[in-house]
Amino acid sequence: MDIYIKSRGVKREHDYHWLKITNQGQSSEKQIPPIPDFSHLIDADVESLSLVSSRINGKLILLITGLKTIERKDISNTKIRNSVLWICENDDDESIIRTLIVQAVRDDLNTTIDNVVKSNPDKGFDIIASEYPKLIPPGITGKTPPNEQLKIGNLDDRKKELANEITNLTQLPQHDGILIVVRGICDKSSLKNTNVWRGLLSQINSEDEEWDNLDTSRYKNGNSIVLYFRNFYRLLNRIPKVVIVTVTVFFLITNMLLIQPFIFTHKKQETNTNSITDYQKCQTENLHFKQVLQDVIKFEQIQKDDLLRYVQKQRNESENLVNNTLEVNY
Repeated sequence: MDIYIKSRGVKREHDYHWLKITNQGQSSEKQIPPIPDFSHLIDADVESLSLVSSRINGKLILLITGLKTIERKDISNTKIRNSVLWICENDDDESIIRTLIVQAVRDDLNTTIDNVVKSNPDKGFDIIASEYPKLIPPGITGKTPPNEQLKIGNLDDRKKELANEITNLTQLPQHDGILIVVRGICDKSSLKNTNVWRGLLSQINSEDEEWDNLDTSRYKNGNSIVLYFRNFYRLLNRIPKVVIVTVTVFFLITNMLLIQPFIFTHKKQETNTNSITDYQKCQTENLHFKQVLQDVIKFEQIQKDDLLRYVQKQRNESENLVNNTLEVNY
């Protein structure tokens, strides 16, 4: 197995470069052998892990980039990143490659590689010979042949499944081509065009996944509600925060626009109701006043009639008295 590590030193002239690793430490070789161009499958300028495993002409290749360092920084105070390339040609080495893939997917490889590399003020970096065996861990011996179905899924949701699947395999698929890709942001279509056997991306939602939901088989026969809410929760976790904030703001603005006419309408209806009530009250009071006025007029008319009758009576009595007096005198 051939192993190469890419790193850099602190000084500006000690930029990133490859070194071949042997069991005695590093050699003077600063170039890696010709391999396929994986630049479109790795996050070269991002401090996040990228993994590509490929089989070509009987050789199994594993390239891991973006491995974080804890203390090593360059002259601009930027943390140095390590990359490692393994090239193997036999089945025993392939089981080691599967172990390394599992360690990388489980985020257990950063510290291991960081402990292997140290800064060197003259050459940039060195390999600690005593730590070299960590670059060749014990191989995995599984019992399950590989499932040839191609799958692409979300990194956070599927990395545990991928690690378990590789742990249980007897071997990786034997055909030439891209076998495994693990990285952050990547166009799904470009990854799919490589016919990758297993691909994990950080930015991919449930609708774009092409992965058998291995842990939901127990829900298929009866508990679809549990599956529904589980998938809904997974979908919420994948939604970028900016989308959630935008939807929330839109919801609030929409509610304000809808509530304001409702309040205005409600107030208008309340005003109309009060006006109608006041009008009815006025009408009632007007009717009452009209009735009182009619009663007063009626009373006055009665009093007038009584007075007229009384005056007429007095007048009649006076005339009778006068007439009687005249009759007596004559």
